Amino acid sequence: MLVNIKKRVKLDGKWTFLPVPRSGGRFHPEKVENPGTYYLEWRADGKAGKRTYEPVGSDPRAALEALLVKEGVLARPLEPALKPEREQPAAPKGTLLTQACETFLMEIKATKSPATHRTYRVQTRWFLRHTLKSLVEEIDRGDIMALFAKGRDEASDQKTINKRIVVILMMLRSAGSTFELKKGDWPATTDPAPEIYEMDELGRFFAQCDERERVLFHTFLHTGFRHMEVATLRWVEDIDWRKNELKVAVKPEYGFTPKNHEARKVGVPRALMAILHEWKKGSTSALVFPTPPHPKRPKYGGDAIDYHMLETCKEVAHRAGLNCGKCKTSAGKCASGPYCEHYFLHRFRDTYATSMLRSRMDIRTLQVRLGHKSLATTEKYVKALGSEETAKMVETSTIAHLLLA
Repeated sequence: MLVNIKKRVKLDGKWTFLPVPRSGGRFHPEKVENPGTYYLEWRADGKAGKRTYEPVGSDPRAALEALLVKEGVLARPLEPALKPEREQPAAPKGTLLTQACETFLMEIKATKSPATHRTYRVQTRWFLRHTLKSLVEEIDRGDIMALFAKGRDEASDQKTINKRIVVILMMLRSAGSTFELKKGDWPATTDPAPEIYEMDELGRFFAQCDERERVLFHTFLHTGFRHMEVATLRWVEDIDWRKNELKVAVKPEYGFTPKNHEARKVGVPRALMAILHEWKKGSTSALVFPTPPHPKRPKYGGDAIDYHMLETCKEVAHRAGLNCGKCKTSAGKCASGPYCEHYFLHRFRDTYATSMLRSRMDIRTLQVRLGHKSLATTEKYVKALGSEETAKMVETSTIAHLLLA
């Protein structure tokens, strides 16, 4: 059986077969420099038979070995011929990181709060952007240490980096990974003292508020509530007008579950209740602070949760001239707009907690009011007490009078 070698190449946009040069009774496939795939050509029944083609790869040596096998000179090729065109690569042996992240997030969505799911989604996406590996089984300690370094390169806070790595390790272990970091691999973190609003700042801030902003931020300040605890506050179910209490509870209709599942009631000043009562007269929503209507979007607002309270806080601070003028954020410089990083919603919570301690509220009661699972979390607010406050406490303590006897 006469067997030829040809090479299928693309010329002028069309696929065509080029003959492989032959000299001294031997084919020379390496002399066809155009990229393409080698084919064996033969007729099964001599010259009258149907012409048959068989792809044998793009490597010249492999093509020659396939020719010898076809002619019966070799029992098998010296090494396998290369894959023909369009043959799919073999599936990787292991669990794809993309699939592991998707499965992990699905489990988190089924068992944790929407806020936790959103946070974990951001962390896993960050991980996929910064890893060069594709399989769970390929990730080792060196890859995790490289992620610690990458977080520092991005100037992220060490506590933020550590939390991100915890999420990544949770995902990997959920996918079956068993490797562990060493004891000294975790960089130490320092909890900064809470940043609070001082009285002069608050005076200037509230002086620039419109009616809605004034009620909104007084509610933050006098309850110590977190953003979503205020954003999902309802008129009927969450306000006890008789006892002057606001409630934090599970609200499935808004996809809200309190952090640490700490449902609670918080007593507030009667003056705040009076402000809320006046604000209620103009409300048509089930929520106390729904998304405000938009002048150019007729379907905007209504009973929807307001996710822009942070932006509103920064806008008020900017109007009041409270920006530090030094912040540089991805949105812009605070010297020229509402972008100051020193004005944020959680700072109202820190201010509330510190104020309660200054008013001699015991730390256990404060823990319950804040919805903290651990007392250690509440104790950080002691750091925010200035030396003047602690000095007064020392001077007026029940044992201090013994020194005067």
